[in-house]
Amino acid sequence: MVYVAGSGGRGTNVATGTRTWGIELQTLLGELAEAQGSPDRILRPADVTPLARDLDARVSLLRSVVTRRDRLLEERRRLEASIHGYGRALELLEATDQVDAGPVERSLRSRVHELRRRLVELADDIAPMQRRVERLEVEVESLRGRIVTELRHAVEAARVNRLATRTHARGLVERSRTDPIDLEVLWSPVPVTGYRAWNIRHDGLYGARRRWLRPTLTAGCREGLDVPHVDGRCAEVAFGCGIYAAKSVPRLLADFDIDGDTRVAVGRVDLEGRVVEHDHGYRAQQATVRALAVVDRDVVRFAADEERIRGLFIDPREAPLLAAQVGRLPLPTRELRRLIDDLIREPADGYARRLSGEPGPA
Repeated sequence: MVYVAGSGGRGTNVATGTRTWGIELQTLLGELAEAQGSPDRILRPADVTPLARDLDARVSLLRSVVTRRDRLLEERRRLEASIHGYGRALELLEATDQVDAGPVERSLRSRVHELRRRLVELADDIAPMQRRVERLEVEVESLRGRIVTELRHAVEAARVNRLATRTHARGLVERSRTDPIDLEVLWSPVPVTGYRAWNIRHDGLYGARRRWLRPTLTAGCREGLDVPHVDGRCAEVAFGCGIYAAKSVPRLLADFDIDGDTRVAVGRVDLEGRVVEHDHGYRAQQATVRALAVVDRDVVRFAADEERIRGLFIDPREAPLLAAQVGRLPLPTRELRRLIDDLIREPADGYARRLSGEPGPA
């Protein structure tokens, strides 16, 4: 914690509520470790968000500026004390009315004049430095707020992912008790349609395990080629490898709580290559985003243009320029889910039309 001596002898805590923020930070990191299934793991903010490094740099700079400003304030205090002392000496000389006091008095007054000139210089140096301290304090507080927000989203995403993992794992175990894994592998002449969601962070869109750098992602697996596998070799987590997608928007959104603080993108994807069908969704070798609904706190936006979607994956902060606003929150949950469904759902005849090669509606 940095304590700054303000002008006029007042003290101000640079990080107002630093102790409270630290407690909340540790609580969220503990909840995240638990949600990720490693309650004994010690997480650092930098393990979760790059903003933590920005915060460390800002706090370090703030401490440096505060140290330099405090040195100037201390010099000013010493000068003011010296001026006061010389003033008392001049008063004593005048009271004694000594005949030969002239040279001493001139020397004292010259010294007081020099000190007062230095005080003016210090004031010119201290004022901009104080303004810089205040700006850095605001930046530090803003970064702390953003870190807490990102941690909350990370905890929420980890909990949803863990719940989905447990559900899929239970389904896999129950299915394997009755018969061997026998899943249908699709080899379609046109892409299979699925639906996915991504968490929005300041630097990009994140799936359950990684950031998507572009709208197209190809799956891999350490257990070999022919991804996704259907023989259970990599099924320690959910059903195993591959890019997951739901069969419908309602099925996808059933596990999401979307409110005014939510930052999530929901999209329609084309699944290509090797595609494995499950009861409520698919695992695919490759997925490409074709339509994207962005729920960023209190605004809902939509993009279906290839270049605009690519731009959103590069930098979601450009959403106001790349995606059209189609709604505002708060909306009733059912109405919001219906809006997202209407935006990204493929028309009922879309698959048949693509299969026949007919063009879609203009």
